[in-house]
Amino acid sequence: SVTDTATIRLSEQLPTTGDDSLIWTGATINGRTGEDTVRVREGESFAGADLAAQLRNIEALDLGIAGANGITGLTPEQVEAMTDSRNALKISGGAEDSLSLSGDWTDNLDGTYTGTVAGGSVTLEVEDVTVAPLASGFAMAFSTGFADGDGFGLASLDGVESPAAEVSDPVPLTLD
Repeated sequence: SVTDTATIRLSEQLPTTGDDSLIWTGATINGRTGEDTVRVREGESFAGADLAAQLRNIEALDLGIAGANGITGLTPEQVEAMTDSRNALKISGGAEDSLSLSGDWTDNLDGTYTGTVAGGSVTLEVEDVTVAPLASGFAMAFSTGFADGDGFGLASLDGVESPAAEVSDPVPLTLD
C-alpha cells in the first residue's frame, strides 16, 4: 500500500493589469485593465443582476465548461456595470448554455446586440450560446391602399360589431 501527503495551497484571485482568466467563485472580481475573462463552473445559472453586483472591468464571460450554464434577465445597464469604459462584453459557451436578455436591446442579426443605456450604449457579443428571443410588442408596418377614412379593423376580436364596409374595387394588401 502506498500512502503519501499532498499539500494544496489556495489563494484569493488576484487580477493583474494584463489579460486574466479567472474562475467564478461568487466573490467580487475586478479585472482591472487588460482583456479579462471570467469562467463559470459546471451547471451554474445566474441572474444578470448577480453578475453585475460582483463583476467589474470584465470583457468576457465563458460558459463553455461541460454542462448547461445560463444567464437570465441580462440588461444593458448590467453589462455597463460589469465592463470597462468600452462597454463591450462577449459571452461564449456551447449549445447547451443559455442567455435571456431583458431591457432595451437590439438584435443586430450577426451575433451581436446593442443595448441602450442612459447617455450611450453597450455591445454584447454572443458566441455559441442559445439566446432566448427578445420579448417585444408586435409591430408591423403596412399599406392598405384604402382611401382616407376607409380601412379594416379587428373589432370582432373584442366582441364589438362594426358595420360592414362596402368595397367596390378590392385592393390587395401590401406589406412593407
